Amino acid sequence: MAAPPHLSLDRRHAVRGPASAEGAPCPVSRPTATTTPCRTPSTPCRTCPWLCRPQFWYCWQLVMPVLAEHFTVIAADHRGQGAGDKPATGYDMATLADDLAGLMTGLGHSRYAAAGIDVGMVSGYALAASHRERVTRLAVVEAILPGISPLPNLLADPATNEFLWHVAFNRLRDINERMVVGRGEIYFGHQFATKAASTDAVPPHAVDAYVEALRDPAALPARASNK
Repeated sequence: MAAPPHLSLDRRHAVRGPASAEGAPCPVSRPTATTTPCRTPSTPCRTCPWLCRPQFWYCWQLVMPVLAEHFTVIAADHRGQGAGDKPATGYDMATLADDLAGLMTGLGHSRYAAAGIDVGMVSGYALAASHRERVTRLAVVEAILPGISPLPNLLADPATNEFLWHVAFNRLRDINERMVVGRGEIYFGHQFATKAASTDAVPPHAVDAYVEALRDPAALPARASNK
């Protein structure tokens, strides 16, 4: 059965290099992929590529070249994030996992390793659980897995509260989006200043990239819905 017209690979942000499959059918809501092909011609690429699931692809920009010494690396933007489509629904983890599987099918990869940070930890876990015959390895970090990780207390100690307050904030309905619209530099500036190794560990241009990624109001429901 043919996919609906909007369920296709976004060719503008599809993939680069000889490992690309630009124009291949992709039955998902256009998560976009930035691919770094394996660039060691004298050493054959290992069989399975790496699918990196971030907040959006930008956070893998320094890791991709290192992994690309031995792997084809694909950093995907989920629906609602980065350059991906921003539909009104479909932000549950089962749907996001199916999106990723569909993207990899569209790019011609039947088996692959997966890595996830933050929200990517949850969607990566869902991907490995629902498509276990395809995911060869899984590396995830920096999030809470509902039903597996112990949940923090509502009234936590000050240090825990400062570290995790945004999780509850992102799960609110509507009010959080209205508070963040036009104030992304405050929200992300605080996040990076208080959660990085030091207040200036994340350079201003990287903070600006995250702020810009959420400047479109249509991106905010995705940010809140999948927390």
